[in-house]
Amino acid sequence: MSSPTYIFADNFILNGVRGSLVKAIKVANYHYNALVGAAASDPFYIPLREEFKPTRVALLAITGEKGTDTAQRIGDTLDLDTLLKQLGARKIESWEPTIRAKYNSKSVIYKTIFPQGRKPFQQGKKDIKIEAVNQLQLILLNYPEFATTQAEVLAFYEDLTKARSFQEGKKQEIGSDRGTEDAAIEAMCLIHFKNHGLIISHTPDNPQNIASFIDVQTLQRPATANHTTGIVGSDTLKKIWSRKWKNGATLKLTNNGDVALRFFLSDKSGKDYPNAGITVQPNQNIQVPVMSLGPDSFKFLLVVNLDLDQSGLYEVELL
Repeated sequence: MSSPTYIFADNFILNGVRGSLVKAIKVANYHYNALVGAAASDPFYIPLREEFKPTRVALLAITGEKGTDTAQRIGDTLDLDTLLKQLGARKIESWEPTIRAKYNSKSVIYKTIFPQGRKPFQQGKKDIKIEAVNQLQLILLNYPEFATTQAEVLAFYEDLTKARSFQEGKKQEIGSDRGTEDAAIEAMCLIHFKNHGLIISHTPDNPQNIASFIDVQTLQRPATANHTTGIVGSDTLKKIWSRKWKNGATLKLTNNGDVALRFFLSDKSGKDYPNAGITVQPNQNIQVPVMSLGPDSFKFLLVVNLDLDQSGLYEVELL
């Protein structure tokens, strides 16, 4: 029996995952797991596994940085716009009455603390609002009776400055991170493609074995408006989609990572996550009615990762 001939004009693995870290990780996990299984019974695969392993680790190391850069950190790095909305709608509505309860609005102390009332906290440019919070926490240092309020204002000011710095540095960071990400994807694909050639040489008459080391489904799947993949950082809430849901719509939710993820619907993209929704465990995929994630009148599909150390990988498809 003659051996089949395999001809490849270029690296089809790289072509299949180029520009998508999530797809690259899925393909790398598939190949690595196949090598681990094969090496248990055939020592030929041991050096292939060991050479490929660090390229997979490098991809996984990027997910923590990627998740933080592209999502919304719960608690300490909420996006700036959300924080400023909280300032005007809730925070100042709590702080100002606390002061006014002890010193009426016509008193000298009240006017020292709030010389323009609530206006600078609710109107004007972002930096003016942030500075108003800073000035308030500094002034309150002079009034020990408001120590609790001062601590709250200071904590919120620190949240604002973190979010502001994150917003300013985001564009610059994404450019450099993108280069690192592309290099890691290419390195993985080169070793994967090399292994592919070696496996062909090792079992030329067994195309089924050759194919078992390649995640063909992921490589061949085109991007569509009804399918998406992504990374959600540790301790992070992230918006996946904003869309109108048809009656009876069904979603396929896949967790491609190592930590549990909760999916739910919200009426606001930055809303704190509720107890509603569905948790998908690592390496699990389920099909669920959209209405099981929350009212289908809510247009935002969100995912939350409560793990404090690891990023999560998700895949969502509207069926």
